[in-house]
Amino acid sequence: MIPVVCFENVCHQYDKNDILKNISFNVPQGSFFIIIGPNGSGKTTLLKIIAGLEKPTSGTISILNQIVNKYSIKELAKVLAYVPQTSPVDFPFSVLDIVRMGRSPHLGLFGDENNDDIKIAEQAMIFTHTDHLANRKINQLSGGECQRVSIARAICQEPQILLLDEPTAALDLGHQTRVMDLMEKLKTERGMTIIMISHDVNLAALYGDNVLVLKDGEIIAQGTPNDVMTYETLEAAYQCVVLVDESPLGKHPRITLVPEKYRT
Repeated sequence: MIPVVCFENVCHQYDKNDILKNISFNVPQGSFFIIIGPNGSGKTTLLKIIAGLEKPTSGTISILNQIVNKYSIKELAKVLAYVPQTSPVDFPFSVLDIVRMGRSPHLGLFGDENNDDIKIAEQAMIFTHTDHLANRKINQLSGGECQRVSIARAICQEPQILLLDEPTAALDLGHQTRVMDLMEKLKTERGMTIIMISHDVNLAALYGDNVLVLKDGEIIAQGTPNDVMTYETLEAAYQCVVLVDESPLGKHPRITLVPEKYRT
């Protein structure tokens, strides 16, 4: 597969602390690429560097065969969209207003929308099952609804690459499944490349085409879930005891945490 994102020896420091250390990897086009690892391992920093929100201390990042710093902000927003873990809801915009903001990179000098822009926004809401919320205020929605609205806004940008920082955090099982199934649908039906941070190793095993494991700013494993989600790798990453067997849903790893009271 053609890589759409390439990291070559990327390092990042903050207050002279090493956050990322010589990171190199490629993200294949049209893949569901999931980044896992313990807290403080550099996952969010890595995602922000791809989004152009942080600049690396050294190394090279290419997006669609172009060095990321050669893109203008507007050009970059046309090829990728970023959904943070939480989005501010300080202003009581309607859901339709929020989603239509995703068209900003495509609007002209005066920011005027045309019928196509409105239609794209409506289609994004239908795709994410948020069209019935169009006239609701964003600060009146549940966490799961807000997350789907944020994804609808990102889809409205018509990106080739979608970046998500823990989109299932604090969601119940039903909302987790709906968000992950939506990402799978974006990949299979629209050919979008999904790059996502997750703390849920079982979701990563079920949905990920490729999984990258970070620890202390370094890559300790990368590959398919079956290659990466071994008890040796996960115990080294998270410093806890786990069992890994095959999921009853198919040839996917299933990870079970082993509490201390069950260890012999």
